Amino acid sequence: MHDWSDENRRRILSHITSAMEKGYSKLLLEDHIVPDQNAGARETLLDMTVVVWCPGIERTRRQWTELLQSVGLVIRNFWLPEGHAKGVIEAELLDARGI
Repeated sequence: MHDWSDENRRRILSHITSAMEKGYSKLLLEDHIVPDQNAGARETLLDMTVVVWCPGIERTRRQWTELLQSVGLVIRNFWLPEGHAKGVIEAELLDARGI
């Protein structure tokens, strides 16, 4: 997902969410998860590289949360091994109450 603009990410994710079923479906994304604060040199340089070569960015936890909420998903967990910039984001459809 990091190689795409926000507009294209939302379009891709909207197609996925339209095929999901509440209480049954889960979305698992493997991607870079940058710390909200004090990102290391590796994450920072990777983000700058993606910005230069692609229309995308590397996202922080907060940015992932905002993106997925904008298409009706809620993050249930970030699976990120200690010391790694790449992990798995587990998300489900929001219910009518926004939970």
